[in-house]
Amino acid sequence: MDVLALVDFNLVARHGGVGRAARATGRPKATLSRRVVELDASLQMRLFERGERATWQLAAPAGKPAIAIEPVLGLGSLFMVRDAVRLGVGAAQLPLSLLSHDLAAGTLVSWGEMDAPEIALWALYPSRRLLSARVSAFLAYLKEAFPNGTPEELAAYIAG
Repeated sequence: MDVLALVDFNLVARHGGVGRAARATGRPKATLSRRVVELDASLQMRLFERGERATWQLAAPAGKPAIAIEPVLGLGSLFMVRDAVRLGVGAAQLPLSLLSHDLAAGTLVSWGEMDAPEIALWALYPSRRLLSARVSAFLAYLKEAFPNGTPEELAAYIAG
């Protein structure tokens, strides 16, 4: 991994974009962009969301406000995103099951709810007749741990 690429990535992240980082540091915009792309490739993940500006449509008591967002960080795990939000990096759309304890404790604040499809958990197996003991035990555990399938049940499970 190229240390200079990490330095340039840090500049771009701190300044909120390639153009801003280039103006603030006097470094060429093309160089900063190329180094971030090289770092993306070496880590085999996309570090920044590039392209059009997006908005979040919220369902809040005051109506349906739209919040313009400018993504600056992409992470491969919802747990990592939650931890970044806890550290004050920014805002995120996350499932209630990951946030219920933080919301109850006042560590994080909800700006409203998003219209999103429900998340379903599927357990696929070839046949009930040929079900192994392990699969049977796992299905029984799921039924016991999440009898209603609510986000609160999942949050309680995650919290341990």
